[in-house]
Amino acid sequence: MGIWGGRPQDYNSLRDQVSQAAAKINDYVQLGGEINPSLLELKHLKSLNLSLNDFNGTSIPEFIGSLKSLQYLNLSNAGFGGKLPNQLDNLSNLYYLSLSGLYMVPVEIGNLEWLSHLSHLEHLDLSHNSFQGPIPRGLRNLTMLTDLHLSFNWFNTTIPDWLNSFNHLKHLDLNENTFHGTISATIDNPRRSQASTSIETTLKARYPISSEIFTDW
Repeated sequence: MGIWGGRPQDYNSLRDQVSQAAAKINDYVQLGGEINPSLLELKHLKSLNLSLNDFNGTSIPEFIGSLKSLQYLNLSNAGFGGKLPNQLDNLSNLYYLSLSGLYMVPVEIGNLEWLSHLSHLEHLDLSHNSFQGPIPRGLRNLTMLTDLHLSFNWFNTTIPDWLNSFNHLKHLDLNENTFHGTISATIDNPRRSQASTSIETTLKARYPISSEIFTDW
């Protein structure tokens, strides 16, 4: 496709054909190396799936943040390393973002405040990483989320009360973290809209949490 290696002669034709298409690059072959910036010429690309490849610890390219038409971005289990680029905050049209499985190589969580700019997100997956400390505050503005996956990390503070404002949330996965304190204030919200009364919530802590049994919100 001209994303890796040289530029094919028919690239201009290909670029026109994918103006409304999705670039899913993991169906038949596992790719590696560095991603060529020629990907930027697909200015109208709406979906990009680089999951289940092996980029051998290379950084997630900053120029992905220039693909402003993207609505779907999946970088999970692709062997990326380094720091998550702040330039991803330019992808304001995203409704789906998966950064799962970056634990395969060392990854720096950095400052995830940029997540707050992705206000249209409905699905966010940060699971299976080695993120530590509190749940990033950048998530607190993502009130359109229906699915939030934070399992298999080392988040080690209390579960934040601002999750109460996520009125569209249907699935919350907090498995295998090191939360402490109580969770009743987070799950008992009588003001929650009738449309979101059956939220599937999963919490299995690495260490005991002082609280009542976690049930559906």
